[in-house]
Amino acid sequence: MKGKTKESDLYSTSLLSDDSDSCDNPELSSLKWSRNWDKDRDFERCDEYSSPPNISATANGSVEIKNQEQVAHALKFPFYANLDRLEHKKHIELSDGGNLRILKTSYVNHSINKKDVLKMAVEDFNLSQSMYRKELECLEKWVKDNKLDRLEFARQKLAYCYLSTAATLFPPEMADARMSWAKNSVLTTVVDDFFDVGGSREELLNIIMLVERWDGIHEKEFCSKQVEIVFSALYSTINELGAKASALQKRSVTPHIIEIWLNLMKSMIKEAEWLMNKSVPSLDDYMENGYVSFALGPIILPALYFVGPKLSVNSIYIYIYIYIYIYIYILFLSTTNSSFLP
Repeated sequence: MKGKTKESDLYSTSLLSDDSDSCDNPELSSLKWSRNWDKDRDFERCDEYSSPPNISATANGSVEIKNQEQVAHALKFPFYANLDRLEHKKHIELSDGGNLRILKTSYVNHSINKKDVLKMAVEDFNLSQSMYRKELECLEKWVKDNKLDRLEFARQKLAYCYLSTAATLFPPEMADARMSWAKNSVLTTVVDDFFDVGGSREELLNIIMLVERWDGIHEKEFCSKQVEIVFSALYSTINELGAKASALQKRSVTPHIIEIWLNLMKSMIKEAEWLMNKSVPSLDDYMENGYVSFALGPIILPALYFVGPKLSVNSIYIYIYIYIYIYIYILFLSTTNSSFLP
């Protein structure tokens, strides 16, 4: 931990402080924070250790940490590196639901103990698994119906794509958002491989032209079988998801989804041309183009139409909406090996 503390880790520590304010477990005695806690001073003190130490409370504040495992977990896995399901599991493992004392909280149901929580967790797991299996079967059929499994250049990443959404959008009512996320994830993988290794320059320009037209009259416009398979899958899937999202949003959102895909393809062909021409872009040009070609747009943005709130026409073009996936792109670069940068 020494020398690697981030502001976000301090935020995780403050969340742990909030938990200790809500309820106190006498047996674990997890944390007791002073009201005049100085995050820079006290966190710097904790940062001197490779793992959270036992620190007794002092007269002027600081902390008393006895449950090292809980604190170590909170500091090792900040909020941006966590999944809710794993957090629920860890919370059950570290807590004793039968021994709570009310502090700031207004209500605690003392009739529910840890065994009850475990029983409900098992029931929820079984129901969720049944639901996820059915959705995965539908996706497998969708891949075959659209002949995506016949594309030799394309990576087959359906299970991976579905896991990424089932792990984050896990509630039952998020089924449409999960299917949108998973299908668009598979399609972005196929299109990415098509622009990287599978397609010629003629084929790449052909599929971009077809997306720009999007008129439904394209049977004689395909320059190859590969273009036909890829575009037909895009055309049917985007129209299907667009119709469902439009019904929820009470307005047509299909044009916006098409626009997102068109922007992705234009950014991808720019990178393909850099490669074909053996030219090296500047870092600024690469990053400006990269947040689009990273392909988070078609995955995340259409899924937002299915999560609940109605999005106005203006809201989808404001900075908050556009930069939601720019932030994720930057976060990805900052938390992974960025050796792929030029």
